Amino acid sequence: MSITAHSHWEFLASSGDDLFEYSDKLMDALLDQEKCNPAFRDSAVSTDAGNQIIEIEADAEGASLSEAIAILRAAIRSALHQVGIGTPDWPKHDEVMRVILKDMHHEQLA
Repeated sequence: MSITAHSHWEFLASSGDDLFEYSDKLMDALLDQEKCNPAFRDSAVSTDAGNQIIEIEADAEGASLSEAIAILRAAIRSALHQVGIGTPDWPKHDEVMRVILKDMHHEQLA
């Protein structure tokens, strides 16, 4: 059995950036990640220029919730690096897992 995790990220951009051009580059980088890892999929980028926000959404499948989240985090971080965004304060996997709801009700869909 596999687990699919969905991720939604919001980033506040610098005020001088062309957000739409930057978002296009980020989407290309996420699509590169999808080509490299079929467990990472359905990525999307949206932009709110008025509030200087870039949003990323994606899904990943793994043998466990921990693995699916690790795949999401690695692919998104790699895409950020590909477009020149550093992640020096990126939290470690165990730190992220401590704050994730794990006692969720779930059922298998047909």
